[in-house]
Parts: sequence; structure tokens; C-alpha cells
Amino acid sequence: MTRATTSAPKVPEGASKHDCNLMMRRLLLERFQLKAHVENREVAVYELRVGKGGPKIAPVSPDSKAILTEANLHQEHPDMPIPSPDLLQGGVLRTFERGHAWIVISKQPLQRFTDSLYSTVERPVFDRTGLPGIYSFVLSWTPGRPSADLGAEIGPSVFTAIQQQLGLKLESAKANIDILVVESALKVPTEN
Repeated sequence: MTRATTSAPKVPEGASKHDCNLMMRRLLLERFQLKAHVENREVAVYELRVGKGGPKIAPVSPDSKAILTEANLHQEHPDMPIPSPDLLQGGVLRTFERGHAWIVISKQPLQRFTDSLYSTVERPVFDRTGLPGIYSFVLSWTPGRPSADLGAEIGPSVFTAIQQQLGLKLESAKANIDILVVESALKVPTEN
């Protein structure tokens, strides 16, 4: 049995995120004959709020030199794979190594941090801190229960780490959000 191979669609240079989303939508509609609709549903979410003792992070200047450097990251988090120098100038990185997890935030608003938490806490996370500005910090935690053969010490959960390291907290809440409901789609896309 042979499988049809297709090349990835080309994204025009200078295309915005919105343009890319529209191109992806057209591709799914045409190639997979996707039929879907959006429903507004109440779902369980987390809200990021300031903890009792106040935040342990402070805004940074957008034009400041690298707040996070390879040297200080290696000193504070020796097991963490060191991000690229470009990311240290501004960006978000999630990384895992030997039973530990890190989120590196470099010169980003807290909304980028809450967006990066979704796959860890398996719920949408909304920034309700009211903290303005951009931030640079590293959050370190132990996901799940590391196996003994990894040699990793059991560290804090992501919830505890957020409280201890950032002075923030995640609270359970309910919110109405738009959910994409797929009605039908082809298992194999149509050819070009």
C-alpha cells in the first residue's frame, strides 16, 4: 500500500499570524473537508493571581540587556538545558530534562507565561494578577512523579513552584470560552 505524500504549504514572507491562521483554516477545509463550528461553553480554568506575600518578580525594561544569561542560568539551574542566546534576549521556552521541568520567560508579559502553562495544568489559564509590564524569570518544578532510575529528587509541583518562586498562585475558576467542535473530517487528506 502506498501513501500519498504531500509537501508542506509555503507561507509567504511577511505573512502575519492572522494570515497564517487563515491559510491553515483554508487548508483544513479544503484538504480534510473539515466541518466544524464554535460553541461557547463554561469550562474549568485557572486564574493566575498575586499570592499573599505579593509577587516575587518585578518588571524589567524592554531595552535592558539580557536579564537571564547562560552563566546565571547554569549556576541557578545546573540541570537545565541552556536556551539559545536569542531566546534569552526575549521569548518563552519550556524544557524538560531528567525528571525536571522549566519555563523560561525572557522579557514577556505575564499572558505569555499563562499561555505556556496550558499543557502543564491541562486547563486554560488567565492572567488576573493586574501586574503590568514585561518579566524575565525561570520557573522550575517536578512534573508528575519522577522514576527512581532518573536519580531526580522530588521537587515541588507546578502549583507550589508558582507560589514559592514567583509569589503568585493558580486558583480554580469557571469561565465561558469558545470551543472548536469538529463535526467531521477525512482521515486522509485529499491530494493537491
